Amino acid sequence: MPNDEGRIRARLAVTAELAHREWNAARLASHSKADPGTIGDFLAGKRWIKLPTQGKIERALEWPPGTISSIEAGGEPPAIGQPVGGDQQDEPGIGTIKARKPANMSDEDFKRLLNEYREEIEWKLDRAARERDE
Repeated sequence: MPNDEGRIRARLAVTAELAHREWNAARLASHSKADPGTIGDFLAGKRWIKLPTQGKIERALEWPPGTISSIEAGGEPPAIGQPVGGDQQDEPGIGTIKARKPANMSDEDFKRLLNEYREEIEWKLDRAARERDE
């Protein structure tokens, strides 16, 4: 069952960060490479965003993976205007996904799919770490 109060808190946290940066929905969509309609509907409270889109927004705002889900679950949002390292890279070799590109797949599709899987894996790792700490 969705946590409507948590979803409102998460949406407001994103909105507050956008206001601080003087970004609008279009700019967030551009920086996150997420669908502008999805971003607009999320910010307007019309629908909730899926995990890959959450990851795109978190990277654009320099929030750690899983931040939006954490806020939805009752966690505290990052301080406004304080990037907390969501865009930083880990040590070389840590967290690297290696995959073979199928011969019939374009480079663009391959990169997009790898990125989507990476976002999902990051989210699952973050969730597992939170559950372990509980």
